[in-house]
Amino acid sequence: MIDEAEFNKALPNFHKLAVEHITAPEGVYVGANFVKSYDGRWCSYISLTLNGAFLEFVISYSRFYLEPILHHLKDNNPSLKVDIEECIPEIHPVLQRTLLLLHQCETKELMESLHSETTENYLISWFGIYLGYISPLLSLRVPESAYISHSS
Repeated sequence: MIDEAEFNKALPNFHKLAVEHITAPEGVYVGANFVKSYDGRWCSYISLTLNGAFLEFVISYSRFYLEPILHHLKDNNPSLKVDIEECIPEIHPVLQRTLLLLHQCETKELMESLHSETTENYLISWFGIYLGYISPLLSLRVPESAYISHSS
């Protein structure tokens, strides 16, 4: 488990690695993306196009769950199916926009089993796992050398 201060500190490097290493079997284009603080609450925003479909991701820290949370939105492209039982519409606590929240069930147990050494590794592992729920075509493949270059 990570706390909000650790999350905020690791978020810029995590964001850079995520943007650089999101992959798909066919073309994925990363569009607008940024890390921003709203009254001390940090979030990472990533928009991308995958096979002609537009997706948005917002990663922030939940003070309720005490974990990172993933909100997302996709256009009406039928090739991208979202399991609505795993996602609930919610007004994002930082951006104040209605997005789908990927439910956090058992995140703590899952992440404890991975034993991530750093908060950045934790966020990369967490996002890599939950990214597949949004689209099985997306994956996050961060080479070990990227961790080394970003941590120095």
